[in-house]
Amino acid sequence: GIITGEVEALSNAAIDSAGEAISLAITMLGIMALWTGLIEIARRSGLLDILTHKLAPVLRFLFPRIPEDHKINEYIVWILQKLIINYIKGQGAYIMNIFLYIIWNTAYYKKEEIIKDLEISFTVHKILEIYWTPERFSENLSRFYGQKLPPKSFKEKACGIGPFTLVVIEDKAPQYNLRKTSRGKDENVNIHTFDKKILYREWTKPESRIVHSRIHGTNTIEETEHDLTLLTGLCPKEFIERKNDLPSIMKCDLVGADGWRDLKQLFYVLKYTCKYTVLRNFEGFPDAFHVGEHADIDILAENYEDVKRICKARAVFKSKRRVQCMVDISGTPTQFDFRYVGDGYYDLQWEKDILANRIEKNGIYIPDEFNYKYMLLYHALIHKLEVARDYTTRLDAMFGKKKWNRAVLINFLKDKGYSFSEPRDLSVYFNPRFVKQRVSVLRFIKNTRIALQRKIRKLIGG
Repeated sequence: GIITGEVEALSNAAIDSAGEAISLAITMLGIMALWTGLIEIARRSGLLDILTHKLAPVLRFLFPRIPEDHKINEYIVWILQKLIINYIKGQGAYIMNIFLYIIWNTAYYKKEEIIKDLEISFTVHKILEIYWTPERFSENLSRFYGQKLPPKSFKEKACGIGPFTLVVIEDKAPQYNLRKTSRGKDENVNIHTFDKKILYREWTKPESRIVHSRIHGTNTIEETEHDLTLLTGLCPKEFIERKNDLPSIMKCDLVGADGWRDLKQLFYVLKYTCKYTVLRNFEGFPDAFHVGEHADIDILAENYEDVKRICKARAVFKSKRRVQCMVDISGTPTQFDFRYVGDGYYDLQWEKDILANRIEKNGIYIPDEFNYKYMLLYHALIHKLEVARDYTTRLDAMFGKKKWNRAVLINFLKDKGYSFSEPRDLSVYFNPRFVKQRVSVLRFIKNTRIALQRKIRKLIGG
């Protein structure tokens, strides 16, 4: 510009470019501040830890030279998940918003009117008439609603034990907001389907004092997964795919009413009906489940009664402290131990984190690799009088030969803010050699009895 005599133009261009550069820098600074803040929120909430653990195998493959515990992994994970989300959006991915309604037999006088209104308001995919065995109606209701409902209960009378109609619909533009539900609290629900349910309940409201409604409806996609899987044995996605092959009349009880065809069917249903993870010895699942000396199946769930009802399990002991149950699989009674959040089997927060970080493998939820090795270490040292030989082999493979001990476990617990927890189930050993803390009176008596029995066996053996 100086050579050609265009000094003024050069100066103006330089000033304009400088202004644009400053503007861009300010814009980028704002964007960086936003994403740095979001990453910090994700870290403090634990979300970043969850994503990092779940994507750990991918990170090791893509960046083998970066140490597993390096902080940079968190930023890589955050960027990866944003790229995945943007890719899905770019592909126009579409999630079907499936909901369902049940018109119980006592509301059949309004059945046609309700169905007509549903067809106007939503996309109706399938209408089924379902017949439950009258003698099992209360049992089906109990498993369906997750509460003990004996024969001739008010709920059963409100529903009627005759056939009922299942209407599966799709809301293509759901809108979520808070509504006070029948549980008595404000919950985030699809207000389109929820408000229709309330309307239909008003249409069919009985004049008697029976307060239980004659219309059932799901408020969320998760509720639909639970209900539809129990009713038909199919999750919403597979139900829609196979809807044209399904009969319009189904004469069957809830799935699993007569036991389970195999372990695969049971875990398929559990996947859509409750939050759970198999704790260990899952290597042969779902094809094999008799695993040597550890022949029982240990499960951690959010709620004991829920998972017990869904599995149609029978308690082995009358004591409420014991969680050993029998479940019929392929005609064979199979032992399950249903551990649950808050039972003291592991630290309360650890139990929650185990469920939050679980992964799916072969259709079954299992702990993520990071939690699993410390869960097994805790179980071997704290829940067992002596470490089993097969556990020794596994722990050597996970930590290195003879590189696992109480100190390794304590460091992990301190790092995560967990602590030793006394199990509510007294049949679970709580090793006093490794846990130096006060225990309940019942636990003290049990441990004293075990110690005396060991001494007696040694004396007899000697």
